[in-house]
Amino acid sequence: SSLQQQATAVKKLIEKGQISPSSPFNQAFDQITKACESTMIQVAIMKKQYQDLFAAHEKEKQKRQRSKKKIHHEGGITREEAQDLMRSRDQVVEPPANDPPQSQLPASQPRQRAPQKCSNCGIVGHTRVRCPERTTT
Repeated sequence: SSLQQQATAVKKLIEKGQISPSSPFNQAFDQITKACESTMIQVAIMKKQYQDLFAAHEKEKQKRQRSKKKIHHEGGITREEAQDLMRSRDQVVEPPANDPPQSQLPASQPRQRAPQKCSNCGIVGHTRVRCPERTTT
């Protein structure tokens, strides 16, 4: 590429010791400098675009995570009342002090499973695999 050709030409000039203010070395160096500046500007623009896209994505992500629950209230409410309701909803509700701790509550029994029901005939007591009405082929 053109950049590699210029780099090779600069190396040859350095080896010969021919470096003067109007030399091809200075011209090549100026071109390389301009190319680097242009690339740096492009990188800065791309970085800004990336940051803008990232910020927009984060905003959309937060929008999707917001609660969609509606606040039910009899009659109309003022803006301040709505803000108070939202604040109280967002705050962690602490249990009252007079409630016994969880360790003192009686242990609840595990939930009892419903009896098996056949999806073939609908009779309780067996499953489709052991259904007496099932025809074997």
